[in-house]
Amino acid sequence: MGNKRFIAVMTTLVILIVLFVLFINKILPSENIDLLTNLPDKTYNWENLELGTNPGAPITIIEFGDFTCTHCAALAPDIKTLLSLYPGEINLVFKHYPNDETKDSPRAALASECARQQEKFIEYHDLLFERQLDFSYNKLIEYAAKLGVHPQKFVECMENFKTLPKVENDIKEARLNGVRGTPTLFINNRKIEGVQPLQTLRLLIDQEKIRVK
Repeated sequence: MGNKRFIAVMTTLVILIVLFVLFINKILPSENIDLLTNLPDKTYNWENLELGTNPGAPITIIEFGDFTCTHCAALAPDIKTLLSLYPGEINLVFKHYPNDETKDSPRAALASECARQQEKFIEYHDLLFERQLDFSYNKLIEYAAKLGVHPQKFVECMENFKTLPKVENDIKEARLNGVRGTPTLFINNRKIEGVQPLQTLRLLIDQEKIRVK
């Protein structure tokens, strides 16, 4: 009787331990722990920080993205959530690192910057990630029109490649700072590659808030 009770207790204990480990791994996957324990050992200097959502904020998030990247599209809702969770504390700066194997990617990057010239970058950025199926020239114009962008100015911007220097500068910065793919984030001076769980990003931001005080 005593042995059966002991076995039942030990079995229950093992099950509880397994469930606890699974719960912890779900909240914080083991491969992300290094992100939280490794402090930044390099200072990055970025251009065009004034183009972000809140210049001068204590936390700067640089995101290198590509509008044709499905992983970037998956990350986009979490980035919006972070901005709502930390109002006034984050300056999000989106930088382009387009896929040069397709014309759609650089074309979309140029179009988004043409939208920025009419103060519609964030709205256009969100729309492109929602509609990744078609980035043809005519569709990009159509998307701009849906947002109230002046069509003639937008077309002129696109046809004259007015925003090409901005996109080229983003690509240069990406290569100089070791960006290998998208999405890549820099939370202040901490480099994060690939899509990470929202909880991990929140913990990194909370650490940075303490560190920069």
